[in-house]
Amino acid sequence: MGTPAYMSPEQGTGSATDSRSDLYSLGIIFYEMLTGRVPYTAETPIAVVFKHVQDPLPSARRFNPSLSEGLELVLLKSLAKNPEERYQTADAFVQAVQQVISEHPSADKTLSEKITPVLLAEDATKAVDQEAVPETESRRQTPARFPGWSLAVGGLLGLVIIAALMMSRSNVPGKETVSATLEPSIAATELPVLVSSPTTVSPTSPPLNTASPGSSFRDEFENQLGAGWTWLAEDQARWSLSEVPGWLQILASDASFDGPSFPTNVLLRDPPQGDFEMTTLLQFTPTSNFQFGGLVVFQDKANVLQFGRAFCDLSDSCVGDGIYFDKFEGGFIVANHKAPIRGSQIYLRLRRVGTTYTGDISEDGENWITLGEHTRDFSQARVGLMAAQAPQAIPASFDYFTISSLQQ
Repeated sequence: MGTPAYMSPEQGTGSATDSRSDLYSLGIIFYEMLTGRVPYTAETPIAVVFKHVQDPLPSARRFNPSLSEGLELVLLKSLAKNPEERYQTADAFVQAVQQVISEHPSADKTLSEKITPVLLAEDATKAVDQEAVPETESRRQTPARFPGWSLAVGGLLGLVIIAALMMSRSNVPGKETVSATLEPSIAATELPVLVSSPTTVSPTSPPLNTASPGSSFRDEFENQLGAGWTWLAEDQARWSLSEVPGWLQILASDASFDGPSFPTNVLLRDPPQGDFEMTTLLQFTPTSNFQFGGLVVFQDKANVLQFGRAFCDLSDSCVGDGIYFDKFEGGFIVANHKAPIRGSQIYLRLRRVGTTYTGDISEDGENWITLGEHTRDFSQARVGLMAAQAPQAIPASFDYFTISSLQQ
């Protein structure tokens, strides 16, 4: 799917991509080489994606006043929001940079002389290693003979030429070559669309076990929370039991477990020992990336399972408004299950048997469909409810919460 700091706007909105999306990412690298920073930063990866889509490009000369106007114009064109307004080929991009170099003061003549052998060399990688990238200690000891941005341009041109040579030696189109060599960040499992309530339980759904006496808990969210709950990152202004009487309402925060900030108002409790299941009725209508509300199994910020309703329209990895069962390891989503859904309410059931967590969904609370399962060996996980990943706060409402120990 990409790294948010380098993703093109069309990737962020789930639109079609082509080689111009790669050129946008290259433009981000060029910007970083010239300024020492990427143009868009934020507290969460989601917020960074939105900035690529809607925020104007911060002026590179603001961070490096020595940059020429010509380089600024090259950056503006290479990082245009609309692919039609960017450089359409890598050659056009290279020629634009070369033209800026040729029009710059005569001090850059040395740079042009150093770049020319790189462009013509049969072994481009060797030429770059020997000519364009001297040893670190040599750079420290030798006075600079031309502006620092010139070195950046030289390095960029070397990278572009290497990429062009590699692509020209392949019979596979460039876009397909890149796709074939990248490992996906999300392993997605396709499932049928959830439609009207089935008359029987899905064959893949395990039989419902009975609860051990004295090992169950139910909270109807009437007037006050039941005993045993703990808030993580509580914001009292963003949750309520009175906004919708008999329902717990949590306003989704602009944070996620794979970002630098912790989601607010994660409601947790200790589960029973051994195998268990928890259920809730969720009322939530997400409308934009990447709003989420539902059940959570929480070990720490980097290791989480979240199972609920969300919205995601990234191409080839999302189903829009649907149910998502995400597995976080090391602070990243490493696997997920998903299915589109209709209506505003959905019953969720998350069950643990051994180290296997199974997510089931239902429209009526009686007939269940298994969405998928993840294997996790959590040592001290807690369980509960949450709503997050929403730049614009929307309410997630929970009618009740139950958790029961399972007797084999």
